[in-house]
Amino acid sequence: MRVLAAILAIVLAGCSATREIASGAVDIRAHAESSKGRFAVIGAESASPAPDVARIAHESTSGIDEQDAIIAATERIVSAIPGVQDTTPWWAVLLTRVIAFLAALGAVAVAWYLGIGTLLSRLLWSIGLCLPRRARDDAALARAMLDPERAEGPREYVAARRAADPAFDAAFKRTGKASPVGTSGSSACP
Repeated sequence: MRVLAAILAIVLAGCSATREIASGAVDIRAHAESSKGRFAVIGAESASPAPDVARIAHESTSGIDEQDAIIAATERIVSAIPGVQDTTPWWAVLLTRVIAFLAALGAVAVAWYLGIGTLLSRLLWSIGLCLPRRARDDAALARAMLDPERAEGPREYVAARRAADPAFDAAFKRTGKASPVGTSGSSACP
């Protein structure tokens, strides 16, 4: 166990506060083991038929000195603790950031699912921000179609819409086969 405490002291010796704490821990362990041996000797001597009073007195005096050394070592540790800073391992920081990102992503997904995303996108569109490219292209073509000085007409507009949107093209073909626009009684989904 002393070897482990010494290794711990060497590893923690990179910083003065940690060196002080490690040194204090090693000293406490050494003095505690020595005191334990002294108490064993005192106990054995006091239980013997002819106790050696001088030896008991010497061991108890030395035990008191060792306890004073333990108290001093703990005071050194207590005074060194403010110089130690907690550090978070790199993987814990990374894990915290990943969890925060996933939580934010989940909140956005829930908001979108609840319709808040649609509301937000419509609000942004109403002030002219974040317009989809297809909508901008369609609006530019419609504006050109309405301009009497430009050659684009309804045919060009419909051709451009059909080329840009496969769903519009399929709906256009379907309405052309069934009946004039707006009178087909069928729904959008078969």
